[in-house]
Amino acid sequence: MNAAFALLGYAFVVGTLGAHLLRRATWPERAPRLGILTWQMMSGSLVASVVLAGLGLALPVWPITMNLAELLDTCVMLLRTQYATPGGALVCTLGLTVTVLVLARGA
Repeated sequence: MNAAFALLGYAFVVGTLGAHLLRRATWPERAPRLGILTWQMMSGSLVASVVLAGLGLALPVWPITMNLAELLDTCVMLLRTQYATPGGALVCTLGLTVTVLVLARGA
């Protein structure tokens, strides 16, 4: 869940401070292609960070293992733990909702 908050913080900083700094910069007038590329990269990273933050809220931990049975068992255990409390289910639902809304808006 810490990664989700870090990604949301990144999205907030890029969306506010980054856009403000790029709007006030004078170099995009001299290199408009680079300015457009920079603006698009900032927008793309903002959308990607919000989508990944939503997925991070929905799936709090991703276990790393080479054994498929162990991976599935760990995933089921983590999802049961996540949904055991009303707050966990709410956070998971909120994360999936944010992810679906941002992807739907982008599509």
